[in-house]
Amino acid sequence: MNLKQKADNNITAFILAGGKGKRLTHKKSLIQINKKPLILQTVIDLLSIFSNVILVSDSRELYSFLDIPIYKDIIKNIGPLGGIYTGLNISETDWNFFIACDMPFINLDIIKILMENISDKYDCIIPFVKGYYEPLFAFYNKRATEYISNSIGQNEYKIQSFFKNINIKKIHENEFEGIDNIDNTFVNINTKNDIENFRKLIKN
Repeated sequence: MNLKQKADNNITAFILAGGKGKRLTHKKSLIQINKKPLILQTVIDLLSIFSNVILVSDSRELYSFLDIPIYKDIIKNIGPLGGIYTGLNISETDWNFFIACDMPFINLDIIKILMENISDKYDCIIPFVKGYYEPLFAFYNKRATEYISNSIGQNEYKIQSFFKNINIKKIHENEFEGIDNIDNTFVNINTKNDIENFRKLIKN
């Protein structure tokens, strides 16, 4: 499949699809929604605003149909933090957007608001919604690579483990006022029940 790139900016978008999906019997990213794999819609959406979209996954053969670059994790079996670390290491741009492969309601307006807050003063631009960070829907500067490496070296694999060492710009939910379906934007598919709920929502 040839997905033409429509955007032209100096930011790379990374889709993280390295999870084992233990709570599902099949890859969450390949769930068929309206006869289209979920991850394909993610790629299409991201290509509308980013000129470079890359997949981080150890299952290259599953995703070859996407026709985008695919890289394996540099460090295996440490979860999404390893995906971010891989992306920042291979990226040729200072700023990079990271998203999980199992988020079915990507809101491009929210991504654009985050992007508007990019500044050399910060290392990360991240939504802070209902008292929680959304680290897999956020922008990271390559400067964060060093701090992630330090966390990994200390066997700290939670994404937030290095947040105390970087300059973060929190984007609170009130800055998304006027945007529809904000809550759905940060929903992940983790169980079979989540799949059914998602299919019901897209029919409404």
